[in-house]
Amino acid sequence: MIDKCKRVFVQAPALVDFQTVGNPDADKIAILLHGFGQNSEIIINDLKSGLNQDYLWIVPNGVFPMPKKRADGISYKFAWYFYNTQEQSYYIDFTYPCGVLSSFLDSIDDKKRPITVVGYSQGGYLAPFLGQALERTEKVIGINCNYRTDMLKDEFNFDLFSIHGDTDPIVDYENSKSSFTSLIPKISKDSKFISVKDGTHSLSDEFIKELTNIL
Repeated sequence: MIDKCKRVFVQAPALVDFQTVGNPDADKIAILLHGFGQNSEIIINDLKSGLNQDYLWIVPNGVFPMPKKRADGISYKFAWYFYNTQEQSYYIDFTYPCGVLSSFLDSIDDKKRPITVVGYSQGGYLAPFLGQALERTEKVIGINCNYRTDMLKDEFNFDLFSIHGDTDPIVDYENSKSSFTSLIPKISKDSKFISVKDGTHSLSDEFIKELTNIL
């Protein structure tokens, strides 16, 4: 008889490809998490005018590669986790990427500088989980994302922000606002939900302006 497929969690080395932007000697770090099917180069290009030089920006690729064969070769985009929309369940949830990124940050920053986590779309869903996994998190900023309030811990030792376009066709604006509102009893008074009027899922100059104001 053949058993059903089983799963165990094991400790093993992980590879993290990343780029850096800004001042390597800055007193603070910002880690920037791209969206589903993106990579570090794409999100840097989308937000480059908003990457405050007071920070060392660390921009990793997602932990799961999504190679695509093209006529001129293979392109690599990435994901942070996988959610089954039909079964409403996670095939791989936030635990693994948080573990990888926590170890990664510890390995490249022996100064243990304060961290701001900025995540866009799928990276925004991940952002507060990573924030809770890191003791030195000061701020978490999610852009065009929802917060999985049912899965987050009750302790928020950082300021939480959400920036969302009010006409976003990909991640529902009202659900995003509702998820943030439900966290108000748990988060700091400086935390804030910010609406971008006529904003879509794409990162316009208005999103960059709001991000810069928070930083």
